Amino acid sequence: MAMQQHPLAAAPADKAVIVAIHHPVYSIASTHGGSEVLFSLLERATGTANRIPDVVARGHVHNYQRFTKEIGGRQVPFVVAGAGGYHNLHRVPELNGERVVAPTFDDAQVTLEKYLDDRHGFLRMTVSERHVHGAYYSVPRPHESRSTGPRLFDRFRIDLQTHQLI
Repeated sequence: MAMQQHPLAAAPADKAVIVAIHHPVYSIASTHGGSEVLFSLLERATGTANRIPDVVARGHVHNYQRFTKEIGGRQVPFVVAGAGGYHNLHRVPELNGERVVAPTFDDAQVTLEKYLDDRHGFLRMTVSERHVHGAYYSVPRPHESRSTGPRLFDRFRIDLQTHQLI
């Protein structure tokens, strides 16, 4: 029986790799925290495939969070974009009057870049030959004027040559 190639290893080397999973690897929401199990699975998959994703996108948590993690000299955004419409947004907890900082499940540095826990919104990602662009937009609340439309809250861009955020 022939060994089957890992799906990440089969991805074209000259294309961006975006891994989409439901539950978050990292999360600071009070309702749904990060998952050490998913962290281990993702780490094992990238090691087996010898392939590092350019972006890891998740939902499940009903807010927006963007982390950056260094993996093999690359800066990888881990994005939670789960505030698309569920009425009960998941808030980021406070500890002694200050917001909780990003959890770390391993020795590598994980940085919380931005979060939005009190407005619905959506993530728009575009991919070109050289870049992955991400833009998160918040939308008006039901009691606010809809004439303002979506507002840009956060953006990131990955250079696919250097695998660094620019």
